[in-house]
Amino acid sequence: MWTRFVAFLNRQEPATSLAVFRMGVGLALVLTVGQVVWGGILDAVWVDRAYGGLHAIHPRGLVALLGGATPGNIHGLAAVSIGLGILLTLGLGGRLTAFMAVQVTRSLLHVNLYADAAYDSLLTNALWLCVLAPTTRTLSLDAWLETGSPVSTATVGVWARYLVVWQLVVMYTSTGWQKLSSTWVPGGDLSALYYILEMPSFILRDLPWLHRVYPLTQVGTLISWLWEVTGPLLLLAFWASEVPDRPQRVARWLVRARVRELYMAIGLVMHVSLLFLMELGPFGFTSLVFYAALVHPREWPWAGRGSQA
Repeated sequence: MWTRFVAFLNRQEPATSLAVFRMGVGLALVLTVGQVVWGGILDAVWVDRAYGGLHAIHPRGLVALLGGATPGNIHGLAAVSIGLGILLTLGLGGRLTAFMAVQVTRSLLHVNLYADAAYDSLLTNALWLCVLAPTTRTLSLDAWLETGSPVSTATVGVWARYLVVWQLVVMYTSTGWQKLSSTWVPGGDLSALYYILEMPSFILRDLPWLHRVYPLTQVGTLISWLWEVTGPLLLLAFWASEVPDRPQRVARWLVRARVRELYMAIGLVMHVSLLFLMELGPFGFTSLVFYAALVHPREWPWAGRGSQA
């Protein structure tokens, strides 16, 4: 069984999906750090109080090695982080660019515990996946320098894309199982989404009509909770879509019912809706970046066939 498992993960496939994931991660990095810079709150969030920031910073890692959260250090790290995000998006430097990006960006995102968010860890995890995986084999400047064309037929092991999907499933499932209050679970009043959309700290604008569609918010609460806690079903559906012969009846049903596509559609609607309704930072975009791994390289309309996985 172990031999079959290793052989399954060692199969080769075109590098397209990993490349799209890499480009998304690079853009998410630029968005995450850039919104702090362009919002004019860089000093307030990450600079030590002694130099004009809002909080006393106890620097760790790279910030500590550079001498603390001074304006010069923070401004420099932010510029380098955005620059590395651009290079990652363009696909120049391979794993080295991703490694430098995760070190610099992580030192910024976690320097102020008062401004630390869960999606910061999601971004750094995505960057680590770009360190582990060869994400610049195609749709990259690396491919152009190596082959004369940014589009390459080079292949990668499927294990890398599966790690990205695993991270996505773990995130959604763990989030769902932490929502066990009566406002979320079936049998309760399913009022969670309604109250969240009424919280000034989250909403982008007032929604005076929200009480009129309260039943719809209850339906949305139920769907979002069930969608998250059934994350393992997505993993199973994803596996079923990857198995060539699908001898199992359940696998065939999951493919016929298009469970993977349904799950992706619900996630897309949810994240895009929240993007226009709530202030959640780059969480929605960063989450959707992981969806690239759910798409088999053969399914991208512009992708070369490469080798069969």
